[in-house]
Amino acid sequence: MRLLALLVAAALAGGCARPSSAETLAIVGSTSVPVKSELVGGMPAGFAVEVAAEAARKAGFSPSVSLYPWERAVRIAREGRAVLAHLYWTPARAGSFDFTLPLYEDDVLVVTRRGAEFQIRGVQDLRGRRLAVQQGAGYGAPFEAALPWLDARTDNDPVQRLRLLARRDIDAALFNPCPAAVWRTAALAGLPAERFAIMERPLARLPCHMAVAKGHMPGLVERLNRAIESLRADGTIGRLRAAACAEGGIGPRAADGW
Repeated sequence: MRLLALLVAAALAGGCARPSSAETLAIVGSTSVPVKSELVGGMPAGFAVEVAAEAARKAGFSPSVSLYPWERAVRIAREGRAVLAHLYWTPARAGSFDFTLPLYEDDVLVVTRRGAEFQIRGVQDLRGRRLAVQQGAGYGAPFEAALPWLDARTDNDPVQRLRLLARRDIDAALFNPCPAAVWRTAALAGLPAERFAIMERPLARLPCHMAVAKGHMPGLVERLNRAIESLRADGTIGRLRAAACAEGGIGPRAADGW
C-alpha cells in the first residue's frame, strides 16, 4: 500500500509538483477504514486519501492530509477547518455539508463467522442480530432509519470489531469499502481469514464524496468537481481504488458471485 505523507504535495506529485506558492487545502479523513483511509506506520494511507489529494492538486491546491477518529474528523470538517476526504450522503449530513460529485462507490459488507452465514436482502435481515459498526458511520437512509431498533455497538477499531466476532460476542460486523478491508483487518488482528465469511449481497452500495462545510470557501466544490471529472475520465480514481482493493488478497466468501 502506498503511504501518503501528512503534507502531500511534491512528494507524490514527483516532477509535476505544483509551485510552493499553491494554496494549501487541509483534508481530513478516518484513521480506521482499512485500505481506504487509515494510518500505516503513523502516516496517512489508503485510496480515499490518495484520491482526495489528487483531486486537490488537480484543482490547484497543495493538499495537507491529517487523519483522526471518524467523529473528530467530521467535526473538524463541519467547523470549516478542513475538507472531508470521504463521506456518504445522508439527509442529515446534507444540512451541514456541500458534497462533490461522487468519486467511487463503496460496498457495505456484512461479515460473520464461517458457518453462521445468513441471507441479506436488506437492513431488515439484521433485526435480532448483535452488530458492531464504525462509530458515526452513515450507511445510507435505510440503515439510519433502522438505528432505533438495531442492536448495534459502535467502535473506532475494525480489529476489535473482528475480534468481537471471533469471540462470538456479536453475530455480525459491518465493513467497507470492499472485501480487501476485511482480509486486511483479519491479518492485523492475527486471525485466520478462513474463520470469517462475507455475505454474498452487500447491505448497501453507496457513492462516496468529498464534502465541504456549508459556507466554507465558496466555489471550492465547483473546483473540486472539475478535478474529479478529469480524474474519472483519465482513469486515475478507478486505478487507485482497484489497486487498494486488490492488495488485501482474496479471502473466503459466503458464496460465489463476487
